[in-house]
Amino acid sequence: MAPTPIAIILGAGPGTGASIARTFAARNFNVALLARSKSSIDALAAEINGLQGGRAFALESDATRLGDIQAAVQRARDEWAGGEVRVGVFNLGGGFRRGGLFETSVEQLRQGLEGEVVGAFQFAQSVIRAMQAHQGGGTLIFSGATASVRGGAGFHTFAPAKFGLRALSQTLAREFHPHGIHVAHVVIDGIIDTERTRRLLGDKFEPGSRLEPDAIGKLYVQIHEQDPSAWAQEVDIRPAKEKF
Repeated sequence: MAPTPIAIILGAGPGTGASIARTFAARNFNVALLARSKSSIDALAAEINGLQGGRAFALESDATRLGDIQAAVQRARDEWAGGEVRVGVFNLGGGFRRGGLFETSVEQLRQGLEGEVVGAFQFAQSVIRAMQAHQGGGTLIFSGATASVRGGAGFHTFAPAKFGLRALSQTLAREFHPHGIHVAHVVIDGIIDTERTRRLLGDKFEPGSRLEPDAIGKLYVQIHEQDPSAWAQEVDIRPAKEKF
């Protein structure tokens, strides 16, 4: 019997992260749900555990604290003994702010870099070590944004952090692709249709003008399932009616 695959999803809260988790669980992955607030993912864990497919647990975890990440990976390996960590998703939310150069502090810049770059680095170390413990390889996916490739005026903390995350994904890919670990960066170029964006921007919008979280979840599974002869290191996605 094949070992149960495990997916570790950092940033599994409502919206995109939750959809990614549901999609992997539906394909019989056990999923470790990580978020800064456990209360934001408890209901998702209960939902997944009430359906056919993989199992789930929820754990409070801060990407900037290495101990949190290490403990989450170890718990997944202990709780699902005999399973194999096959997928890691770094889907950090928040950190989005806009302000002029002189309205932005160095501390705010540091916080952005700590979350996206240092957090992603620590996540990669822990998850890749777990993948190396078996012979099956794995997939590590980073969620990017428009700011990963284009720095807009006023995005003095968000764009440098996202640029750094993208660069990290490239260095990791070049190191680990030859060893069977697929590293991919997804540029999410557009507004995602979540409860949060509906509160901020309203719930009336033209069809095809926002990204659907479930569609993003399906894409992440497709990336994991790519044949090693044709791995994508970066994928950019946007709604059909998004200008680019």
